[in-house]
Amino acid sequence: MAKKFRWRLNTVKKAKERHEDQKQQALGEAQTSQNAEERVMDELQVQRQAQQDRLKSTQSGKLNPIDLQAAHAYISDLTQKIEAQQERVEAARAITQSRRNDLVKAVQENKVLENLRTRDHEAFRKDERKREQAETDEVANRAAHRRQQQDESES
Repeated sequence: MAKKFRWRLNTVKKAKERHEDQKQQALGEAQTSQNAEERVMDELQVQRQAQQDRLKSTQSGKLNPIDLQAAHAYISDLTQKIEAQQERVEAARAITQSRRNDLVKAVQENKVLENLRTRDHEAFRKDERKREQAETDEVANRAAHRRQQQDESES
């Protein structure tokens, strides 16, 4: 009966797979965080655009300097918030890219191990075929030798 293939690096492969899963989860968390930061920035930009549109529409009537000054201050404040939020978005994108790179590296390491496992398994199968062929040859040689001895004893 043929023996079963046992790969010597199986525990390493399993550890690398867990590592890859952790990297995948970290990337997912980073993407979620990046998406949240981008949504905040989009909301700020919408608020600023809405305020600018209101300011343009009120300019057709009487202008109140205090209201005009308050609107410009609000737009200026939103612009500063957008700039700060843009920095947070860029930081979140950098983290996401870093985690994506980590995941790619982990996937590549697993692929290398998988290729090594495949190669080792093919070598194992080749050795098994050679061993089985040697056993078959040995059995055939014994049978031929017995027949030859029987033929000689009968003659």
